[in-house]
Amino acid sequence: MFKLKQHYLLTVLISFLLTACGPAQFDWEEQTSSTGFALAVLDDGTQLNSELSARSAEGQSLGEISLTRSGLTVLSSLGNKFLLIGVEDNNLWRIVLNSDFQVIEDSILYNGSSVTNMKSHKIGRGLALTWDDNGVLTYYLEDAALVNQLPQVNSATAFSIDANFQFWVRDLSVALELVQIDLLSGQEVARENLPADFALARSLQVNQGFVVATVRNVTQNNDLLIYSRSAQTLTTLSSSGNFGAFSLDLLGQDAEGNIYYSYYAFLGHSGFSSGLHIRAISNSNMEAWDKKLDSANVFDNQFNYQLKEDGLQVLFRTQSTAISSAPFKRTTTSHYVELNSLGKTNKKLYLQPVVEEVTVIIGIPSVEISETVTAGYHASQFGLDASGNLYLYGYFEGVEGESGYNFAGRL
Repeated sequence: MFKLKQHYLLTVLISFLLTACGPAQFDWEEQTSSTGFALAVLDDGTQLNSELSARSAEGQSLGEISLTRSGLTVLSSLGNKFLLIGVEDNNLWRIVLNSDFQVIEDSILYNGSSVTNMKSHKIGRGLALTWDDNGVLTYYLEDAALVNQLPQVNSATAFSIDANFQFWVRDLSVALELVQIDLLSGQEVARENLPADFALARSLQVNQGFVVATVRNVTQNNDLLIYSRSAQTLTTLSSSGNFGAFSLDLLGQDAEGNIYYSYYAFLGHSGFSSGLHIRAISNSNMEAWDKKLDSANVFDNQFNYQLKEDGLQVLFRTQSTAISSAPFKRTTTSHYVELNSLGKTNKKLYLQPVVEEVTVIIGIPSVEISETVTAGYHASQFGLDASGNLYLYGYFEGVEGESGYNFAGRL
């Protein structure tokens, strides 16, 4: 009895301390010219964003980096070096910068004729790129320094790449099959039949135990198909039901093969709980774990995530509204969560929220008037160094009458 009471008191104390912590405070925060579409952080904390703005681990601005090439598409950290890849005049180029931002490698990876639809696939610390060149699926593996083509694959179809550089694609040419191709050799490895439901798959992930895909339903939301490769049984998770539709998205998989998807349900139904969640499908369990991130939904598609070797990191923005009185209050909050492959929370924090007072003037059409009454942060890009320090870039919104600014900060 004493142990149970002791455990209960400890749980209450931890919960109180987590609640009492409040918004995270930056070690340092600096204004920056722009945030860009990507941020790369080296192991020592040196930063570079896609606008080529450089910064030291302690926040000092190191100026703008000048490149001789244009069309930057991919920016990533290689530990102690920066990797930059882009497309210029249908040529795929690759540049590597050291921690002093000196060019140490500069080459043309691929000479194309009509390069479109480039996608980056982060696999643990590895990187793969795929793109379309005149209807032919072409790929580059950073770890193997390899460029190759798969002329037998329609670049518009659903496919995925796992940590072992196995390419998985749905083939509709003869029968509905799942095809495995080894990207290191470019050779087909195996085929297996798929249920007819996969014919309209929009996105695809495959691990040792399951084939997972999203398909559009009549409400234009995603349903999730989970096919057991051993039992050859299909489970469909519908995002629409008696309590209305909700959002559901397939995120990808980590280097261990755990497949992740997110969903938000206003009301719990059909096996889903209310709120914003991430679920995992392991190699052996389609219901490995379910983690609730927040009660509110993602705001304005601000859901930025990175898959790790054993889990994932998520930066997201939520919006909630209190309508108990007029004008009502609208709160927008930036959150960061790091989960390991077992669903344990390694790090969780949020920034000072932005609070608006909103007045609605009823009419045809109605007019909404908002005023920012509490200044706060809108984080959009993140990266971590080898010590686990978190770097955030975004926009600080001031109260009505005060200017905001783009920010960079470390936590």
